[in-house]
Amino acid sequence: MNYPIRPTEQFRIAKNLFSHITSLTTSNRIAEQRFYSTLQFFLLISVCIFSVMLRIPFLEVPFITDEGGAAYAATFWPSHQMLYKDINYDRFQGFFLIYKAILFIFGSSVSSIRLGMAVYNVGTVISVIVLTGRFGNKNTALLAGLLFSIFSISPSIEGFTANSEMFAILPITLSALMLWDKRWGLSGILAGVAVMFKPIGISALLLIVMWGLFQRSPMRKLGTAFLGFLLFPIISAIHGFIIDWQSYWDTFVTYRFMAFSLFSQEQSSQLTKLYGSLKHCGAIILFLIIPSVPCIFGYRHPVKMFFLFWAITSVFGMALGGEWHWHYFVQIIPQLCVTCALGLVELKKKAVQWHVAILLCTLLNAGLCYTTDFHFFFKKPNEISWLMYHRPEYLVSGKIAKYILESTSPGDTIYVAFGQADLYYQSHRLAAVPQQLYWKQIEQNKDLWLKVLKSIQNQEPALVVWVQRVPHWGRDGSFHKAINEGYQLERELPFLALYRNKKYKSMRRSTETNTLQRKSQPDY
Repeated sequence: MNYPIRPTEQFRIAKNLFSHITSLTTSNRIAEQRFYSTLQFFLLISVCIFSVMLRIPFLEVPFITDEGGAAYAATFWPSHQMLYKDINYDRFQGFFLIYKAILFIFGSSVSSIRLGMAVYNVGTVISVIVLTGRFGNKNTALLAGLLFSIFSISPSIEGFTANSEMFAILPITLSALMLWDKRWGLSGILAGVAVMFKPIGISALLLIVMWGLFQRSPMRKLGTAFLGFLLFPIISAIHGFIIDWQSYWDTFVTYRFMAFSLFSQEQSSQLTKLYGSLKHCGAIILFLIIPSVPCIFGYRHPVKMFFLFWAITSVFGMALGGEWHWHYFVQIIPQLCVTCALGLVELKKKAVQWHVAILLCTLLNAGLCYTTDFHFFFKKPNEISWLMYHRPEYLVSGKIAKYILESTSPGDTIYVAFGQADLYYQSHRLAAVPQQLYWKQIEQNKDLWLKVLKSIQNQEPALVVWVQRVPHWGRDGSFHKAINEGYQLERELPFLALYRNKKYKSMRRSTETNTLQRKSQPDY
């Protein structure tokens, strides 16, 4: 006999069934979340590895003089020569400390230094991803990281080199992240860390001030950020005072600020240099700006103002040097990658006309980017160097350095006239006049010119490598006269001449005759 199920029993059965279905759904949701979390973590690691692998074609590109000068200072300071007192290099101590770390961990070759830079750049990739995640979802953040991995290496902005801008943009990006999170003190500290790599870090402090005033934040928070900013520059100044305050002051104020800065150069000259640089690297910048347009119209007002202030302060940081070199444009790449990723996601919400316009502009600009940048990925290292700089001495710098190393003693000094500092580093020889590593230093400073001339007249360097034109101070022929009196021509190529001190006893080996090849065209 079948008995009807009581209502209470029906309710209990339905409740248990619902609980079972809910538990299955919940476990499926948890499993799905775990799957996507694992997938996103895998994608994050993949983007980081990809950012390093992209730099492999550029690891063996010959040293540029900026990298060589930094490596020289990091190697011989403080064991042989003192920073600022002997080595007149207008960067704060943090830049040379990070170079020392790279030389210690990765090695001393050009490929090792660039590999160290690639690993360091992973930190900036992650910073861009985390910052983008504050405004969009995780997929958008990963897209921003991927864009930064690609465009930060751009040859048109010398992104593959270990320049100070590449080191500075990590703390600058982290400072912007901390500022958005309202961690004012830490944001100021990171801005000060950026200054220790290059003075463009001041732009991060300017962003803090502009954002604080826009948000009408209490002055106490701005004061906290400012005190945090001062921490590392004060430590730097104390170190400069201990070494030699006058040399420290001359390096950053008398030379850099008064001779090469936004405030000392003629405006017409700066505009001409800006125009030339934009012709060279404008395609890459425009490629990121075009998809950023939907971001400007799609996000709420505070977000748009944050990106606007970040862009303004980045341009200010780029302009600080007054020279508008290609690598100055590295500073704006993180911000553009963030807005580009957000703009591409926002584009999905726009009408089809937006899609067509952005796609056409992007495709047109992609062709320009290939002609200015992407074709370098398929070139050989020497060919990349030649196409970018057209300096044949870069192509044979390794052979020149080997010749110097084998034909001089460890205690000898050399002089490279009038700039290619990488030869000092690659040959492991001290500079006879370490105050002058670059051509612009001697072009602007007559006292430095007289110091170099006196060194040559006194026959202090064992070898003189002449690779650049004489600065305007030497138009009277005084340098030629000093060279002819104290040195004899030993090697000559169409783009350089090597002179040996007449007092110096030659240590050349019999096999050194063919160390330097006589060639006027670059060897690819």
